[in-house]
Amino acid sequence: MIPLNAVDLDGTLLRTDSFRALVVRHLDPRLVALAGARLLRGLDRESFAAAVTGHLAPVLADVALMERFARELESRLDPEVLALVRARAGEGAVTVVLSASPEEYVAPLAHRLGFEGAGSRWRDGRYLHCHGERKRAVLLERFPPGLYRYQFAIADSRFDEPLLALFAESVRHRRS
Repeated sequence: MIPLNAVDLDGTLLRTDSFRALVVRHLDPRLVALAGARLLRGLDRESFAAAVTGHLAPVLADVALMERFARELESRLDPEVLALVRARAGEGAVTVVLSASPEEYVAPLAHRLGFEGAGSRWRDGRYLHCHGERKRAVLLERFPPGLYRYQFAIADSRFDEPLLALFAESVRHRRS
C-alpha cells in the first residue's frame, strides 16, 4: 500500500487564509455585499463560499492568474509545518494538500511543492465545499484506503477532526 500524508492549507501549511486574500484582491461591490451577509450570519460558510467562487469564476478560470497566485502563496508557507510534512513523507509516500479554498489554486500550489492538491470546486453544477466531513469524503474518494495507508495528517481546525481520525498519526496544529 502507498503511504499517504495529508496537510490542511489555510491556517496550517499557510500562515494565513488564502481565500480571504483572494477575495480582498478582487473586492467589488458584490463581494462586499456577500461578506456583509456572511458577517451578519445571513449566509453560512458553504453558501458564502459558493456565491463568492461563482462570482469569481472568471478569475478562477484564468490558469495563468491562478498559477501566479499559487506562487505568491509560497511566501506565506509556514516553514516548520512544511518541514514536518516533508520529514513524514518517506520513500514513495503521497502527500495531499486539502483545503476548503478553491481547487483552482490549491492544486497548483500543492504541485509546486511536489504534493497533490484537492479543494472546493464546482462539479456538474453543484458546489462541493471541501470542508469538515466533505474534506474527509474527498480524501476517501480520491485516495481509497484499499490502495493507500493513511499515515500522517496535520490540520488546525476542529472541523478537520473527521479527517484527522483517519490517520495513524495526526496533529491538531494550533498557532501561537
